[in-house]
Amino acid sequence: MLRVSRSEIHANIYFAGLLVIAAAMSFSIYITSVAHFIIIANYLVEGRYAEKLRTLWSRKSILLFLMLIGVHFVWLINTSDFAYAINDIRIKLPLLALPIIVGTSKALTYKQIKILLLVFAAAILANTLIASIIMQTTTIKTGADDFRDVSFFVSHIRLSLMIVLSIFILLWFIINRKTNSRFEFTAYLLVSAWLVAFLLISQFFTGIVLLFVVGTCFILWRILKLSNRWMKITAFSFTGFAILCISAMAFHQIRSFYHPPVRNMNQVLKQTENGNWYYHDRNSRVTENGNLVYVEISELELRQAWEQRSRLSIDSLDSQHQPVIHTLIRYLASKALPKDAKAVMSLSDQEIMAIEDGIPNIRFIDGINFSDRIYQFIWQIDFYLKEGNPSGHSLTQRIEYVKAGMHILKSNFWTGVGTGDLQIVFDRAYNEIHSKLEKPFRHRAHNQILTFYIAFGVVGATLCLIAMFFPIIIEPKNTKYFISVFIIIALISMCNEDTLETATGSAFFAYFYSLFLWGFQGFTTNEK
Repeated sequence: MLRVSRSEIHANIYFAGLLVIAAAMSFSIYITSVAHFIIIANYLVEGRYAEKLRTLWSRKSILLFLMLIGVHFVWLINTSDFAYAINDIRIKLPLLALPIIVGTSKALTYKQIKILLLVFAAAILANTLIASIIMQTTTIKTGADDFRDVSFFVSHIRLSLMIVLSIFILLWFIINRKTNSRFEFTAYLLVSAWLVAFLLISQFFTGIVLLFVVGTCFILWRILKLSNRWMKITAFSFTGFAILCISAMAFHQIRSFYHPPVRNMNQVLKQTENGNWYYHDRNSRVTENGNLVYVEISELELRQAWEQRSRLSIDSLDSQHQPVIHTLIRYLASKALPKDAKAVMSLSDQEIMAIEDGIPNIRFIDGINFSDRIYQFIWQIDFYLKEGNPSGHSLTQRIEYVKAGMHILKSNFWTGVGTGDLQIVFDRAYNEIHSKLEKPFRHRAHNQILTFYIAFGVVGATLCLIAMFFPIIIEPKNTKYFISVFIIIALISMCNEDTLETATGSAFFAYFYSLFLWGFQGFTTNEK
């Protein structure tokens, strides 16, 4: 009878826990959290504390990283909202546990590493397939395709990060063909192609930007590895030309937006066919497809006609949490129609459903492509500059978040507001800067680095950044590819989101940071 030693049992539980996290991370934060606690309990029951302590002490990179969570504990000193602070630390528990456990446990084998990475990629594949089914159902049902909400299990931004990481994990196995069978190579190629296609189809803008940036870095890295000088020059030229073409396309779209065939205010109609007077906001220059939005408005007729066409009240909110009447007016403007009963009655049933679903422009009725997404961003910025109200618009709301954050930072520059007082000071700041942002949309910074500076001041935030990035410099790296790809993804996400302030974001960062930096000892491209 084959006997399994106690150390082997603990090693198997440890690996099984890591495997569950890899599989569950994009599906269930609850299962992910349970797996974390199993790993922690197994680590404590295993014993060997003296040996683990010696290993921990010898790996200065781990101690340095732990300064990140240490700052959170120290800055409890100037915290007034301890309930918020304790919850914040609870969310970030993986940042404490995983580096210690992974860094002081026996190194994983190549086979184990490969299994973990491929299980993670397989989970992402399953998640995107489910999301694509939801997309199709949504499109058929409503005729709209704002797919940000089809990420059923985690936020679309977190899913974007995971998709991009999966693509470049699979790309590594594609490049290192000697480690794969022909079947594996084909499977990796097909899955990575699907994930790229999914990002483009779903219009997950964060994911597309990440894919472009990391992809550009990867291409430049591969070019630098070329030995032939002329091949390098040619490759750099093609890359530069591609970037120039993309920039030219973006410039053309911006230029076309600001050079529309806008009608002169003197040309607007004065009365409806029913004899009702139109309202014109002569100070507004907001446009949709080059047509002034807030002109030729008969609110009385809009209300009467909409009541006949829809069961949704015109005073309620659409699916995108915008006032229905606002969406209706924008949609009619996009078709160059006056805002009256005749225009509403001319709309198809599909168009009425689209307006109820928050579609403000006829160009989005048959689907939103990448060009349309760029149009949305340009429109949001234009509206913000002209009207000053970013409510309900994800891009310009972030501008307001940063404004409020910088206002807080001015008076808390050195020591910050403390671990638990972020929401309190943000609520106060929006009032102090007289923000037009409506209360339901008043959130925190949505920028992890700025959040560090607000919470901990320049002193604590600097310590946090040192803790995050210096271990990468001082730790011997035999897997530069993986940690480089991951840190680029993480850094970009932190500029757009409070990545570590959510349970999924914290788990994602702690898991792969620990795995890529401390779990890959002995990992080589030739090892089987």
